[in-house]
Amino acid sequence: MVNRPRDRMGVWNENASFLVVQELCPELEGVVNEDLPNSWECPKCCKEGKNVEYRPRHFRARQKSSDIRRMSISSDNNSMLDCKDGIKTESIEADSDTTLDEFGHSIASFEDGPVKRQKIEPQELSPAEPSNSDETTSLPPSVSNGSEDMGSPLTNNNLVAVAEPRKLALRTQLAHQLAGNSTKILKRASYIVRPSSGGNKGCSNLGIVTNNVKDVRLPGSLILEQEIVLLVFKHLSPADVGRCAQVCRTWARCSVEPSLWRKMDLSHKHPTASHLAGIARRQPEVLILDWSGIAKRQLAWLAGRLPQLRELSLQGCTWAGVSALRTCTCPPLALLDLSFVSGLNDASLRDILSPPPDSRPGLVDTKSRLRSLRALKLAGCDISDVSLRYVTQHLPRLTFLDISSCTRITDAGVAQLATPPASTIITLQKLDLSSCRLLTDSSLEHLARCDALTRLDLRHTPNVTAAAIAKFAVRSRHDLKVMDQKLIAKRPAS
Repeated sequence: MVNRPRDRMGVWNENASFLVVQELCPELEGVVNEDLPNSWECPKCCKEGKNVEYRPRHFRARQKSSDIRRMSISSDNNSMLDCKDGIKTESIEADSDTTLDEFGHSIASFEDGPVKRQKIEPQELSPAEPSNSDETTSLPPSVSNGSEDMGSPLTNNNLVAVAEPRKLALRTQLAHQLAGNSTKILKRASYIVRPSSGGNKGCSNLGIVTNNVKDVRLPGSLILEQEIVLLVFKHLSPADVGRCAQVCRTWARCSVEPSLWRKMDLSHKHPTASHLAGIARRQPEVLILDWSGIAKRQLAWLAGRLPQLRELSLQGCTWAGVSALRTCTCPPLALLDLSFVSGLNDASLRDILSPPPDSRPGLVDTKSRLRSLRALKLAGCDISDVSLRYVTQHLPRLTFLDISSCTRITDAGVAQLATPPASTIITLQKLDLSSCRLLTDSSLEHLARCDALTRLDLRHTPNVTAAAIAKFAVRSRHDLKVMDQKLIAKRPAS
C-alpha cells in the first residue's frame, strides 16, 4: 500500500501517487481496490508479503458507509471474512506459490492469476432462507452467480435478510458464554423486603393478602391484622402509641390511623413544624392547644388542612394567634373555647363571628364559618353586653354559653339572650354566669323565658339571692333542682 501524497492544502492527490509508483516500480502497473475509496494496491508489495492486513483509517461519520462497501465480494480473500452478515465461505484454493505472513494468513500470488472465488454453502444460510436452487434468486447477484459480477455491492434488503438471523445466533451464543464464565457469587438478601401495601390482589398462590390498607401476611406470620392492632392501640396512651410506632413500618402506619387520634392534646407545648405536620397527618376531630402560644401563621396553616376538625380549644392564647380563624378556610367548628385569651374584646369577637373578609374560587356562602357553633366559651375575657348581642346575631344554633368571670356582664346583656328575635330562647340549654358580680335577681326573670335551659350556674354572684334561685327552679318545667347553693341543674334520673 502506498502512502497518500498530499498537496499544500492537505488534500489527497491521485496523480502524484501514480507518478511516485511509476518511478519506484516502472515494470508494474498499479491495482486499484474498488472496495475502498482512494486505495491503491501494489502487486509487488502484496507478493512479498507486505501490508496484507493493512486497511486505511476512516472517520466515524463514514464508518457505516465503509461497512457496506466491505460487504461486496471482490478478489481479496479477506473481504468475505470482514462482512458483517457473517456468511461462511469455503477455504481459498491458492497456487503452490502461496506463502504465509507473520500472522499465519495465506498470501496468494497475483502473477499466477486471480484467486478462485468463494461460494456459499446452502446449509450455512439462515434457517429462514430456503436452500433450493430455484430460490437462490433471493440472494444478491454477486453471491448467486459465483464468479460473475463479484464487484457489485449487496443491497440493503438482502443484507438485512441474511444478517438478522446470524446476529441473533451470535448474541445468544455470547450470552451463554458470559453466563458460563461469570464468577460472581450470589448472596442471600441480608434484610427482608416487603411489597408495598398498595399492590394488587395477586400472589394468592403464596397465601399473601394485599390491598391498599392491609400489610403482607404469610401463613404463620407474626404480623397481625390491622384491625387487631388498632384495637390494642386504642387502649394505650399517646406516648405508648408513639413508642409502638418505632417497632416496624406496619405499626408505624397503624399508629397514624385517624381513629386513634380523634382527640389530640398539645396544651402547654410550643408547636413546631413537626408538630403541625403530625397534626395534619392524623386529622383529629378534637384539638386542644391550651396555653401553647400558637402563632397566627401556624393556626392559619392548620385551619386549611383540618376539614374534619369539630372542637378547638385555644385557652390562654393571644388574640394575634386566634385572629387566624377569620378566614374562609376555617373548618365548621361545633365547639370553640376562647377562655382567657389575652386581648379578646368586643371588637375582636365581632371580627371572628362576622363573615370572613377573604374568599376563594367556588365559594358561594359568604356567611360566618363559625355559625354552626353549638358551644362557645369566653370565660375570663374582657367582653361586655355588646358581645352578647353579637352572639345572638351570628350563632343561631348555640346550646352552651360560658361567660364566667366576665366582670363587665350585666342584667342587660343577659336580657338579650331571652329577647326575640334571639334564637337562644329556643336553643340555649346550658349557661355559665359564675363570678359575674354585676348580676342581680332580675337576670333570673329574663332567663325564665328560655324554654330549653336545663343548667344555670350562678355561683359566686353575691347580688343574686337564694330565694330567687329557688323560685326559678320551681317554675321551670324541666324539674330543675338547686345542687350547690346557686347551681341549678336537672334532677338526675333515678
